[in-house]
Amino acid sequence: MHLALVGPMSPKRFTDGILDTIETVAVSPDGYPHVPDAELSRQGYRMTLYKKYVCVYRVIDETVFVYHVADGRSDYGQLIRKLL
Repeated sequence: MHLALVGPMSPKRFTDGILDTIETVAVSPDGYPHVPDAELSRQGYRMTLYKKYVCVYRVIDETVFVYHVADGRSDYGQLIRKLL
């Protein structure tokens, strides 16, 4: 039912959009804001958006590490703290 609604290319478009967003971060990683979670922000976590999704990353020794892609309406700060 969902496939009929969004079409068979929907997952590819979503993945391409996320990857394109991450590529822009690689070009200018310091150009994006820190996450609003104070604890994670102090640790250098930043974020960028693709539609309603947030991509949380951190730069370590000039390498961008993507930690999580989550629905921006979720408590992604708590999700990340649980993963760490």
